[in-house]
Amino acid sequence: MKRKIIFLISAMFIITGCKEIVLPEASFVPSSYSIEIGQTIHFKNTSSNALTYEWDFGDGNSSTEENPSHTYTEVGLYTVSLIAANSEGSDEVSLDIYVRSKSESCWSELAN
Repeated sequence: MKRKIIFLISAMFIITGCKEIVLPEASFVPSSYSIEIGQTIHFKNTSSNALTYEWDFGDGNSSTEENPSHTYTEVGLYTVSLIAANSEGSDEVSLDIYVRSKSESCWSELAN
């Protein structure tokens, strides 16, 4: 009788003690990597296994939307970061967006 009880307790521990850990993976795609000042850029969140999102647009603005849009008001190179998180942890990814003046053509940017 003792062997059956020990086996039952061990089986209960194994069944309830194992939990698969699923970490999030952050990723996103911008509508463009180069925009004109004043244009709105849209970000498509392609993260997996995430429940919350923290965006940093690199110009002092941020968002917690899943798929945000943003309009830059100054020319420059901005690093956009996304932190995707769930109860198990978080992951971060960043990429650069170039905001050009209205007089600067896309061709001159590519030539440089």
